[in-house]
Amino acid sequence: MPPYYAVDCEQVGARLLDDLITGHREWAGMPASTVLSDLLALQANTAAITLGSVDASLDMAVSMRGEWETLLGACRRVRELTGGYLSIEPVSGTPAQRRLHLRASPGEDKGQQLRYQKNLEAVEREENSAELATVLY
Repeated sequence: MPPYYAVDCEQVGARLLDDLITGHREWAGMPASTVLSDLLALQANTAAITLGSVDASLDMAVSMRGEWETLLGACRRVRELTGGYLSIEPVSGTPAQRRLHLRASPGEDKGQQLRYQKNLEAVEREENSAELATVLY
């Protein structure tokens, strides 16, 4: 059986990297849907991503604060606090419009595969050498 890898596609979510939480914002005991809605309202992009659905099991009270961080980073922190999966999907009939969803499961397994030279043009690997050290004897 081949190894399985986690895949994170940030092409559409990269829109949220352009905008920052300026100053200090704090949410104390607010539902996750309210926090996500507030975060998405801070976008300066004219083709803003709007809030879609938040599964009821994940719409729990969230306490967090944001200060000078990207909206994508803040949305990911909401996901870390509640669990589940973030997805950004086009609105049916108008693909230029996107909605952010927080769901308990990623969806059904349809047996789709990402394979190099089939439906994947390139593979990029990032290595973090922050903890790499050279020792001389």
